[in-house]
Amino acid sequence: MCAPWRVIAGVIAGRSMRTTVTSRNVRVEIERRGSAPTVTSEPPSTTGSDTPALMQIGEVAARTELSLRSLRHWEEVGLLRPSGRTEGGFRLYSEADVEKILVIRRMKPLGFTLEEMSAAMRDIEALHDPAAAHRHDEARERLRTLLAEAAARRDKLERQLAMADEFIGQLNGQLS
Repeated sequence: MCAPWRVIAGVIAGRSMRTTVTSRNVRVEIERRGSAPTVTSEPPSTTGSDTPALMQIGEVAARTELSLRSLRHWEEVGLLRPSGRTEGGFRLYSEADVEKILVIRRMKPLGFTLEEMSAAMRDIEALHDPAAAHRHDEARERLRTLLAEAAARRDKLERQLAMADEFIGQLNGQLS
């Protein structure tokens, strides 16, 4: 149980990185030196830590009110990528991953396609990446277009809801 084990995780190419993230069950240390990232994990220490926690898919599903199936599907189609995996293949999500999931979840009832959601996520990520400053103007423009489309779709849903309320009122009147 105390022996370190490996976790598969992605690291930004060409950058030196060392960070530790803690979940309720494990402490994961990610280090990049040379060409391959090394990730080890061991039980968390008893001392407090200000490092971000990693969560397994069940906890993320509960927090986001989504099914495990939805989260797995979004990963399969390339919409979402967990921050890492345990050696046993369990997905590990960060707080930033949860925020991305919530953005996707908010787009879903508006009827956006997986492609539209994926494009929006790329643009949002580009805006938060200082190395992608050359893409910020284009990303902002696409997100402004998406914002207008989201507002139009919301208005349509609001009209549909008003019609549903009228119908419910009519039925109540018939039953009174």
